Amino acid sequence: MGDITEEARALLAGGATAQEAFIALWRPGRPYYDVTLAVSVAVGNSVENAAERLEPRSAWADEPNADEIAAWAETLEGAGYFDLHVELSAEQELVAKELWRGFQGLLPMPSGLGHHFLRLMDAGHLDEARQELDRLHSVTSAWAP
Repeated sequence: MGDITEEARALLAGGATAQEAFIALWRPGRPYYDVTLAVSVAVGNSVENAAERLEPRSAWADEPNADEIAAWAETLEGAGYFDLHVELSAEQELVAKELWRGFQGLLPMPSGLGHHFLRLMDAGHLDEARQELDRLHSVTSAWAP
């Protein structure tokens, strides 16, 4: 995986997005799981963190065809596999817990509605997560009886 990760780092350093790096690195015979892991690590995640988010591998579909790779890259990016996950400081943890309680108060909600909020939380973008939570409050309040 090291060579693929170095290739991914070079692409990212050259201005490619993670999605573009994935597309450039994938080829028949190179498992997309390995490329996904390499790009996630190149973004700055630890191998352990990236692998944990990618497992269980058994849940992954067959390898993509060449004409599907752009759609796969978009799906992987949209699912947050290329997001940089950060460790929060003690102060940030307090804010995150407050935001999480606010999010839990909106449950249940339709599948996928809170996805963006969860990605922001994982990436440590707490100010943006608060704005997204406010947006979710306004959307879900329209459903209240």
